[in-house]
Amino acid sequence: MSDSSNPFASPQTDAVARPEVVWAAEQPEALRKVKLGLTLVYIGICGMLLCVAVLAPLLMFSLGASRIELVALLGLAVLVFSVVMLVGQIFCIAVPAESGARPFAISAVVLEVVCLLAMVLGTIATVVGMLATVGAIGQALANVGSVTCFLLFLRKVAQYIERPDIAARAMRALIVGVLSTIAIAVGAMGPFAPPTQGEFLGWLAILGMLGALVAFVMYANTVTYLRKAITV
Repeated sequence: MSDSSNPFASPQTDAVARPEVVWAAEQPEALRKVKLGLTLVYIGICGMLLCVAVLAPLLMFSLGASRIELVALLGLAVLVFSVVMLVGQIFCIAVPAESGARPFAISAVVLEVVCLLAMVLGTIATVVGMLATVGAIGQALANVGSVTCFLLFLRKVAQYIERPDIAARAMRALIVGVLSTIAIAVGAMGPFAPPTQGEFLGWLAILGMLGALVAFVMYANTVTYLRKAITV
């Protein structure tokens, strides 16, 4: 409060410093690590989207040996960008414990490692049909879990630095992602359903995949908004 007896006294405030300011002052290196981690995650997400936008359409219209080469290239690209995202998530573990976000970052890392292992083992075991299927399902579940945990991490960090708008973005991306995943899972039952229901389930699966793509874009936007909100 200002000193009313001295009109020339400098004004003072009782306001408490924002958590982000305290974080930057007390743990600047940790702040830089988290920002770098978010940057790497963003690069990984954009790389994944680029793979879907460029390689997936080519894969649909390719035949023979060229198709096999594209599948291998797509798999390699996904693996590389997944590793980039994993490294970024590891950097994000440096977030302050008091933010409540660290457990979500650790969970995301663990699930991402499981996803990568399932991807590699599934590729090796393609000769064994059932094992490959189990690996693909495990990879999908781990990937969904990792993204979910990291979105919750983003929400917690956004709340910690007092950016409710970014926290809301994270929740919207999570909701769209969950609904899309449910639609894909239900739609996958199409081949086992009667013809009339199978057609509906097929369209539901397509809708779910489009929703998942939208959720992934929302995920990327949330990451970059939070990255820009963290000032070092």
